[in-house]
Amino acid sequence: MPYTLINKSIIFVSTMCFMSCLMNCYSNQKVSPPVQMVFITGGTFEMGDIWNEGTKNELPVHTVTLNNFEISATGITNQQYVDYLTEALAKGEIKADSSIATGPWNGSGNYVYLKIDHSHCLISYMSGLFSVNDGKENHPVTCVSWYGATAFGFRLPTEAEWEYAARGISAGEDTMWSGTSNEKEISEYTWHFGNSDGDLEPEEVATKLPNANGLYDMSGNVLEWCSDWYMYNPRYYESSPTLNPRGPESGTKRISRGGNAFCNILIQRCSFRFATEPFATTGGHGIRIAKTP
Repeated sequence: MPYTLINKSIIFVSTMCFMSCLMNCYSNQKVSPPVQMVFITGGTFEMGDIWNEGTKNELPVHTVTLNNFEISATGITNQQYVDYLTEALAKGEIKADSSIATGPWNGSGNYVYLKIDHSHCLISYMSGLFSVNDGKENHPVTCVSWYGATAFGFRLPTEAEWEYAARGISAGEDTMWSGTSNEKEISEYTWHFGNSDGDLEPEEVATKLPNANGLYDMSGNVLEWCSDWYMYNPRYYESSPTLNPRGPESGTKRISRGGNAFCNILIQRCSFRFATEPFATTGGHGIRIAKTP
């Protein structure tokens, strides 16, 4: 009997030590602040290249009406995405190894969310834990697919919502780049090929001026996935819906907007449309989320 009591005590102490170590491990992980959402009052605007500076798929300019929506003030950061991955892994919603993090889309399948071993990915996975490279916590997450972007939470903006918010229309402005139409002022609002440090890595979020809506980095830094499919039709805008358009019903590529820190300023215009396969995990693609109030 004494032996049994001692043995149980040893087991109890050992268990408590293990739990304490486990809790310390998780408590030492950095946790990001909640995603800041900005309310955008809906309205009617002329969508597309109203400045006659762009490509055919930005035309024709057409009237679009949007309901109210919310959109994140910045792109989703590495730390915010790690917080999501950590929670999703604990719930068994995703799988991960040192190369990739994968999960379902619409409740089925197994899609690459994050290309961890990509040379530009700043997130690591080791011994069951995700982490961010030191000093890169507040940089936008990249190397994330469209599937990985949709999994983060809420939803992605439609490209109409993205453009409307980027141009600052609901706040009384309407700018070619997010924050300005003056080419001489671009570097005050956006990271681009001419002012980034040339290491093919995006810069910390919210280190440039916001646009009139209080949104940062909508032009430049990273391309941002939108929810829409892209239609291979340079005149798609002629027949797209006028009320809360959500893009074609199907396709092979998804829309992204805004350009990135490696792009020239023409690609960073608010009306520029970029199309990429949804499974792509490039060092220039990131996430901005939206929600319906």
